[in-house]
Amino acid sequence: MNPPYGTRLEDERAVQKIYSQLGTRVREAYDDWSVYVLTANEQFELLYGADATKKRKLYNGNIKTDYYQYWAKRKR
Repeated sequence: MNPPYGTRLEDERAVQKIYSQLGTRVREAYDDWSVYVLTANEQFELLYGADATKKRKLYNGNIKTDYYQYWAKRKR
């Protein structure tokens, strides 16, 4: 997903709320899904409520972003 960064479309407080709600919802209902997020917000992991399995630095146009990967737990 590529949620709002808070730099153009939304204010920062609204974006922080979206990230927090996203993390809560994924943990409650979709804990067996892998989640991949592209955002310029450097506080994403803190707001989302979990450290990414893997994180890569990228650019989306001229905006420095991070690509957060949260891998699902393997089923046995």
